[in-house]
Amino acid sequence: MDEKQLQNALRHMPKRLPPARLTANLKVIASRERLRTLGEEVTWRDRLRMSFRELMRPIAVPACGGLASAIVIFSSLMPSLAMPIPAVQNDVRLALTTEPSVKYFMPIGISESELVVDLMVDGSGRMVDYSIVSGGAMLKDMHMRRQLENTLLFTEFTPATKFGGPAAGRVRLYISSSQINIRG
Repeated sequence: MDEKQLQNALRHMPKRLPPARLTANLKVIASRERLRTLGEEVTWRDRLRMSFRELMRPIAVPACGGLASAIVIFSSLMPSLAMPIPAVQNDVRLALTTEPSVKYFMPIGISESELVVDLMVDGSGRMVDYSIVSGGAMLKDMHMRRQLENTLLFTEFTPATKFGGPAAGRVRLYISSSQINIRG
């Protein structure tokens, strides 16, 4: 075999890469040797710090990757775990929800200057419960209370809607001797 053939054969040989651990070991040996040549003695703290650093390097990359993926997964799931925010009193109503309303209300004669009644209306438009918020004399006079109950029983309501379907809701009636105001 002549010299040109030998050179050509050497060029076409596969390149062998040194193992990754060999590079790390050589760096550790070089740093220890540098400390020794500078005349400084390697203390137990330096050895502990160096061994800790070499121990943590293989763990650091997977740990950071796991932490990053946990943050991404948690942030994508967090909106579905959030609690619903209660509606503000002066909030702008969307077409997705509506409050119950009164279709028909019988007149009622009261001697009070004003009576405020909260009504709970179910999904089919029927009154389920009521409470008198203000109107102290109405609480004591049983005749007036029965007259109010009968009037409320014969009142027709349109139920509240949520996302197009009927739902329960509250209605507040302001009844005075001259007028009736209804607020959902």
